[in-house]
Amino acid sequence: MYPDLRSFGARLLLGAFLVSAGSGAAQAEEVSPNYIGVGAGIFDNEDRYNGFGGFAGYQFTRNIAVEAGFFQGEDDTVGDTKDTTLVYLTGIGRYPFTEQVALTWRIGVYQWSQELCTLASAALCEAAANVENANGFEDDSGFAPLYGLGLDLDFIGNFRWQVMHTRYVESQIGEIDAFSVRLAYLF
Repeated sequence: MYPDLRSFGARLLLGAFLVSAGSGAAQAEEVSPNYIGVGAGIFDNEDRYNGFGGFAGYQFTRNIAVEAGFFQGEDDTVGDTKDTTLVYLTGIGRYPFTEQVALTWRIGVYQWSQELCTLASAALCEAAANVENANGFEDDSGFAPLYGLGLDLDFIGNFRWQVMHTRYVESQIGEIDAFSVRLAYLF
């Protein structure tokens, strides 16, 4: 009866990405095409845990880019230690409000892998991790889509601050929301 909001959201972001492509062609500005960066943030699915990541990208225009990166998170709650790694490839669209501030969106795919320790404590998990073929660990991995929204802040030379929310959807480990702050260097 009602439209699937995930499908609707993905279509909306795809449409916004295409609008960025059109507006990028109209603006033939000189841009620093390459960028690298680091970020830190919070994973949120069933539990909340901290993570960090790195990324690299190429800007075709000021408003269109492609980016690859990773995000690594670890949760050491008692009895349920998780080590999750996400590796992604995305297309990025930007809508500049001013020369320094732009709305960004992303659509892409990611590969995830997770190691879950089911032993009674984080200390036991760490000790067992050093033993080959130890019991108490489960590994899982797969591919799934992602999308997100963010804000770019270009205030200091070739550095760009980014505040971002990314949803990693439809994986066997559940939907993951990542809230991150990133710093990119454009060169």
